[in-house]
Amino acid sequence: MKIIFMAFALALTLASCAGNRTAPQQAGLVETSDGSHRFMGNYLDSKLPRAVIYKTDGDYDDLVPVTMDAARTVILSYPAPTDIYDGTAYRKPTKLIDGYLLDNRGITRNTVFLDYTYEEYAKLDPYPTAESLSGHIKVKYPLVEMYLVERTAQPDKVAYYNSVIKSGFPNCEKIELK
Repeated sequence: MKIIFMAFALALTLASCAGNRTAPQQAGLVETSDGSHRFMGNYLDSKLPRAVIYKTDGDYDDLVPVTMDAARTVILSYPAPTDIYDGTAYRKPTKLIDGYLLDNRGITRNTVFLDYTYEEYAKLDPYPTAESLSGHIKVKYPLVEMYLVERTAQPDKVAYYNSVIKSGFPNCEKIELK
């Protein structure tokens, strides 16, 4: 009986301590060591991740983006072929005014583009490895501008983001590119 009481008391103590955890002090989009951005924080008390609007030095809209390390020597992150097609459409960037694009894949300052189109990449079988994709990099420094912009719940997202561009990106964070 004494063992049952002690086990109950211990469980009650542990449960009460677990309830005292607090949310992280810093919530929002933070830069990681590889130059990418990750959302940190509690979904109850923090902002949504921001949208990325960017511009490239060429027409890469139909090419698959992957993320490399800052030195552009190793591919750190790349999609599975099934990640770029949702069953009805490819997750290509949305075209905005003045050559800007709205990201739909999750690019960072260390994004490069492969020589695979979305359609070609979606058909790859077996799934590629980072090593096999290294030989398919088309351009290593394609980005010329990048901004983090507050997301919108407006039904016409394109009109909203175009207005942000026309206004000169007020209240947006410009990402320094290398």
